[in-house]
Amino acid sequence: MTPTRAREDAAARHGEALAASTATGGWASKNARFVLTLSAFLALAVLAWRAPVTMPMRFARARVDGTSSVLAVEEVPREAPREAPSETPPASPPEAPPRDYCLERLGSVELDASARTWRYPPECAGRTRAFDAVSARETLAGKSFLFLGNSVCRRLLYAVAHVAGGENATSLNASATGEIIQDMVSHRYFEVGIDASGRCSKQYACSTSHREFTSDPGDITETSLVEMFNCEKDAWVEKRRAIGNSETALGFIFTGTPVLPTVERALALWTNFGDSSFAASPLDNYDVFILQTLIVSETDDKYFESLAKSFKKLIDRREALGRPIQIVLWGSPHVNASQIDTSTILQVLDKFRPYVRDMGVTILDVTSVTAQAIELHLGRHQEGSRHHFMDFTRLMLADMLLNTIHAIS
Repeated sequence: MTPTRAREDAAARHGEALAASTATGGWASKNARFVLTLSAFLALAVLAWRAPVTMPMRFARARVDGTSSVLAVEEVPREAPREAPSETPPASPPEAPPRDYCLERLGSVELDASARTWRYPPECAGRTRAFDAVSARETLAGKSFLFLGNSVCRRLLYAVAHVAGGENATSLNASATGEIIQDMVSHRYFEVGIDASGRCSKQYACSTSHREFTSDPGDITETSLVEMFNCEKDAWVEKRRAIGNSETALGFIFTGTPVLPTVERALALWTNFGDSSFAASPLDNYDVFILQTLIVSETDDKYFESLAKSFKKLIDRREALGRPIQIVLWGSPHVNASQIDTSTILQVLDKFRPYVRDMGVTILDVTSVTAQAIELHLGRHQEGSRHHFMDFTRLMLADMLLNTIHAIS
């Protein structure tokens, strides 16, 4: 017999003897409560020794009814093991905001009058930069851009060329006008090239037409657009090559003021050209369209739906040809003695956003910042002009546009 079995039998015989003594009124009957309680504890101890208990137990008070004893045993839930305190992991750096978040805020710069500079939102520091000649040329290289607008848009084109030119930029004599950024006046279509060193070419055009847009959009016809702008596909390539190894082409179409009715009419006709006419038009020969969205009236929103339809046709048509196009709308630049105030202009521009939100068109809103620059005397208009900005604002707008191009590339 094993030691364990012997102990179990001894405990059982002891319990039986105690029970018999109680029933016959012997010595144990006089001490029933004490003896029965002790017996029960001993029996339980034997069982506990035989097999390990997997859960702690708590003994309740024994109850004796004169013939038997009951010992209540309760299981006590085991506490979950306590983990050793761990060191708090270092906080991870905040995630950079999404690209679209910063893209929508490129026009929301902070102007520093004392330092005569501008700063982009700090949370977008990793997505914006202050462009120099090298980074500007890298951003523009291998692409062609078409600027559509009035003379303010033409001056923006030359400001971009000035930043890309660096030490090789064509500069004016500041003593004459207070400006160093050039502006070669033209009211017709032209193109300039920027080579690898940043030198900007003279104006040239594929088309030799001397026609230009009139103040009446009704004068724009399919025939006039073909005559003013179209060239055979090979001629576009040859003309650019002849300029002298240009890495970037900057084109400009003068729309006059107001801008929107002329552009709305021209795009509606252009996007419905037949295949051969479309291939020879500016719409199929530039990678990025930069459209000046100049708001001159609170009723200018009447052009938005038609413009959005033309954008959609143009984007879809170029996608189908395997030559995607990008569209940037920039505006509305400050105008001295404007007929409408800044808050009204912003309200009109906001009506444009729902039309173009889902088609990948980018809006660079410069309305407030150009007004603030004038108010803080950081930016000025040319003497005798309500529209033309001087160098500070032109460089600021060029930097914003380069950041926009870099973000969508």
